[in-house]
Amino acid sequence: MNQDALPLTSPADVEHLLSQKKALRVLQPALRQQIEQGTRQNPALASYVFYHQGELYLSLASIGNAQRRAQTYDLIQRYQIDPAVNLHKVPAGLRMCLQPKQNRESWRMGAVAMGAMAGILFGVMGMAIEILMTAVFGFSETNSGATMTAVTFVTCWALGWAATTYYLWRKHPLGF
Repeated sequence: MNQDALPLTSPADVEHLLSQKKALRVLQPALRQQIEQGTRQNPALASYVFYHQGELYLSLASIGNAQRRAQTYDLIQRYQIDPAVNLHKVPAGLRMCLQPKQNRESWRMGAVAMGAMAGILFGVMGMAIEILMTAVFGFSETNSGATMTAVTFVTCWALGWAATTYYLWRKHPLGF
């Protein structure tokens, strides 16, 4: 992220954003480092951050409801004072900016869990196709057919799990 790239706003515009609680200045150096690290790791989060005159600001403009935006503003203000504040009510993108390490772990676990569920669906579909092919091509109806069906299910499940987990982990821009 380029700190020299300033948004196209004047100081009066920034003051207006602050008064409307559409922007929040990050005061804590450690939190600033966390946010900068999070935006480097996940460039999709850069839309929640902007710099003005060397200061880092969080943009809350994406929160349309003024009451919810004010609650989020107050919650993040308290978080700057006490990092033990629970941020579960903060929108996911902002939460990932503020707590990149915690949300990365939940993102990984979510990707693995969703991959497992999708893998089961792939396994069932593969098993159904294998049973259909067995019936159409007249393979034997002995125990080898049942073994072949089980092997097909496990293979399709594992491949589906791996592919879905990879997609969600690497390609999906935000966490769960």
